[in-house]
Amino acid sequence: DLLEGTDRNRVEGEAKLIRGMIYFELVRLYAAPYEAGQTNGQPGVPLVLTPTNEFGEETNVSRATVDQVYTQILNDLTDARDLLSNTNPERSFYVNSMIASAVLSRVHLQRGEYEEARDEANRVIESDLYELRPTFAEVFNQPENTSEDIFTMQNSAQDGTNSLFTFYSADSRGDIDINQQHIDEYEPNDDRLNLFYTDPGTGAIRSGKWNRATDDQVNVIRLAEMYLTRAEANFVLGEDEGDTPLNDINRIRDRVNLDPLDEVDLDLDAILQERKLELMFEGNLLHDIKRTQRNVGTRAYDDPK
Repeated sequence: DLLEGTDRNRVEGEAKLIRGMIYFELVRLYAAPYEAGQTNGQPGVPLVLTPTNEFGEETNVSRATVDQVYTQILNDLTDARDLLSNTNPERSFYVNSMIASAVLSRVHLQRGEYEEARDEANRVIESDLYELRPTFAEVFNQPENTSEDIFTMQNSAQDGTNSLFTFYSADSRGDIDINQQHIDEYEPNDDRLNLFYTDPGTGAIRSGKWNRATDDQVNVIRLAEMYLTRAEANFVLGEDEGDTPLNDINRIRDRVNLDPLDEVDLDLDAILQERKLELMFEGNLLHDIKRTQRNVGTRAYDDPK
């Protein structure tokens, strides 16, 4: 109520986008998977939508259902999309309407709502505000946002070391070793292989996506994901809104020096595999496995472990 005009819409839109984005992360990590076409009454996470000014019994908020949490997420992100402009007038890296659409495409895809996921991804692609970088390596470990970045977390020496560097890099703790089994999933000429390297201290294979401690931006959502989402959704729907699934997948493959697929080679497994290899180590795979109801080893997608 202290704001007027465009400032009021901008601040409300920013706040709702951030709240919707965070609740989406929370419900995906701390609740049972969303089941497309079901009532989704399973426990989600607590919804706290008003400020907590003092502690008491009233602050012991019960868990909302998964359906209630997703309803809130969609309401917040849709409001943000409609309240915000396509570019933020305050700072170029602040959230905007296109970021809201990109996150909405993720939410709808998680819910198996392919038409809505496709349309939000297509809105971002057709805005012409973003473009793929010429090479895969140019997307990561950059001191500034790139043309491919839709949303990134800003990081500087003053902010400190980003946690992805801590977990992935040989120059830090390097907790995460890459299995040869994963390396073998790439085609031999795949340029994405060039970002892997061997830790000189341990001999472990590391991902080079997160190999700068500070002064880099942490990619959260980038344009390549929008092409992959549009391809998958159009394929499932049997449509070609924006472009054909084959063209979208080959656009991603061409960037990493792979031969284009033919129509006969394109199926849902091929699309999901391209999504896995392109977005690996960016936080998507676990949720993609859950939404497509695939196993992890012998564990089912909805195993609480």
